[in-house]
Amino acid sequence: MTGYYDRDDARRRLVITLQGAFQTADVLAAIERQRVEDTWSYGLLYDLRGVTGHPTIEDLKQILSQVTLVEQPRGPVAFLVTDPILYGMLCKYAALGRSKLTVVEVFRDRDDADRWLFAHAIDYRSHYGNH
Repeated sequence: MTGYYDRDDARRRLVITLQGAFQTADVLAAIERQRVEDTWSYGLLYDLRGVTGHPTIEDLKQILSQVTLVEQPRGPVAFLVTDPILYGMLCKYAALGRSKLTVVEVFRDRDDADRWLFAHAIDYRSHYGNH
């Protein structure tokens, strides 16, 4: 899987675009990069429209376990996906994530995801301040 990592410090936003066959290691690498760069509180858009294949439930649990290890406030996370199977799986992941870490949502439309991230980033900063 190939990936692109776009960091916008002015907007406190990350866009991670993944393409090709789904690989858990690529997602874990993006999580580690956020931790190292101290961008954990940024709004995050995972653009997965170019991903083929699907994570297993075990993959999702492994990813969620790594996310919950980070002891910093988490910014809102939006997943952008068009594949119906992956969409359903990420909705389940989002439901698990909401109970454990942050505001998480799944979208099919980029504009909807961007609007949601913008709205929740404002709310996030009002509750936690700028980190």
